[in-house]
Amino acid sequence: MNFEVGDWVSGHSSEGELVRGFIEAVHASQGTVEIFVTDSDREAAIGSAIALRNSSVRKLPSYTGNDESGLLNYIDMALMTKDEDWFKELSAKLGSVRSRAKRQDSAASITAKGRNRIVFRS
Repeated sequence: MNFEVGDWVSGHSSEGELVRGFIEAVHASQGTVEIFVTDSDREAAIGSAIALRNSSVRKLPSYTGNDESGLLNYIDMALMTKDEDWFKELSAKLGSVRSRAKRQDSAASITAKGRNRIVFRS
């Protein structure tokens, strides 16, 4: 499988720990990738970079991050990686998602009030 810097992957280290993170470097001649670990079943590995064999790594599905919970997870990662520009970009996107949700809630409540009216005729 062809990996690129920035791909989100999961895999197992030589010690058997499950790790998830993004690729920081690809070493094609060695058949390995270096990943920055953002999640692991061994907490000490989180925040470090480790090399894994290509055969023990798989790409994670792409995620657009257009919902609030996904954006909050990405914001956590931006803070963990100290990526200020990414943090600002995600925070702005989160603000627009929240304001869009607020507008939809307002529109839904107005529509619901209009639909629930009972008209009595004498």
